[in-house]
Amino acid sequence: MVDTLRYYHIHLEPAHTIMAQACLGVLLHLDNSMNRRTINSYPLAWYAGQYFGDHVEFENMLPHVTEGIDNLLDLDKPHFDMWVWLQIHYKLKSY
Repeated sequence: MVDTLRYYHIHLEPAHTIMAQACLGVLLHLDNSMNRRTINSYPLAWYAGQYFGDHVEFENMLPHVTEGIDNLLDLDKPHFDMWVWLQIHYKLKSY
């Protein structure tokens, strides 16, 4: 039984890379026309808004998502405002 457990190990760097990229994919599709109702149509939006930074901060993740982060942090693009909105309103979201 113990020998078979090693096959179920998840390597953290690739896992965080995938999650950071998935979060970026969601966040970069958001715009200023969205509200609480429309944001719920994006299944990972609340998660991405809250935990994207945690995935990026894991060890050596930044080089894997630098281009996407540059795009996300562009203050002239609407998805930046929505990302900030999600971070602020996450605690107010009812499940």
